[in-house]
Amino acid sequence: KKQTTTYSNFAKTCTLYDIEITIPSGGEVTTTPAAGTGVAGEGQTVTVNVTPNSCKYLSALKYNDGSDHAINIAAAPYTFTMPASNVTVTATFADKTVSRIDPVTSTNRALMQNTSFVGEQIRVTYNNGETEDLAWDNASLTFSGYNMSTLGEQKVSVAYSGSCGSANTSYEIEIT
Repeated sequence: KKQTTTYSNFAKTCTLYDIEITIPSGGEVTTTPAAGTGVAGEGQTVTVNVTPNSCKYLSALKYNDGSDHAINIAAAPYTFTMPASNVTVTATFADKTVSRIDPVTSTNRALMQNTSFVGEQIRVTYNNGETEDLAWDNASLTFSGYNMSTLGEQKVSVAYSGSCGSANTSYEIEIT
């Protein structure tokens, strides 16, 4: 569909084209200008707004004007230049899962005898490269395998269990 609007003050005809969104599974997608009939002119910047559901991430984004055109998803905002035709915007979401966990601080830590892991942080790394640093007292972390009243080197085990998966790691500490 094409909509032609003539503005008498400008003596210019502006053709507006449709933006349609394929209903995605795994998140929400909107556009600015809002999707609909006769909403954007050729050369206009269209911004695609994406909100993944929990434990999902945006893995691909494209528009189609008769052929597919990838939209760069390296950094928001996600934009494209409106062609002289109607377009359909499609987002693809993938599962976000835990890849691994690692201590943020040095793996050979010295801790004072009879103290806790105050200040210790664990980095959760997801399959899409995102990371999240969690404090030692986060409910998703469990520390085990050590005895804070025993001096010397010990191995501590850490388990993480969150909504997007779980992982385990272990590393050396020294109780001083």
